[in-house]
Formats: sequence, structure tokens, C-alpha cells
Amino acid sequence: MSELEARKLKYPTTRTESLLMGILIEGEEGIEEEMLKREEKYMWAIVDGVKEKVKPLL
Repeated sequence: MSELEARKLKYPTTRTESLLMGILIEGEEGIEEEMLKREEKYMWAIVDGVKEKVKPLL
């Protein structure tokens, strides 16, 4: 189950505060699935008409 959360961020060097609204808290399982779904289109390339998985350059 997901919950919505707000967090207050404090910046000591500038003595300011910000309110970060709408942080979605999920289990780690949901986050990993969402990341894979978003990155899926960047994981493949068509080389000489053949779909191949792209390896990271790092």
C-alpha cells in the first residue's frame, strides 16, 4: 500500500526551509518495477535490423 508524505527540508547555510509535498512511499518492490518500466525503452537498440539489448557504458 502506498502513502503520501510531506517533508520539511532545512538548508543550514542559507537558513531557509522548504516543504516537499507529495513524496510517494511504496515498498521497494514497487519502486524497482516502476524504474524498470521507465527504463525499458532505453535498454534496447535496433542494430542492422535486429533488436539487441544495450549494455551500460559505465
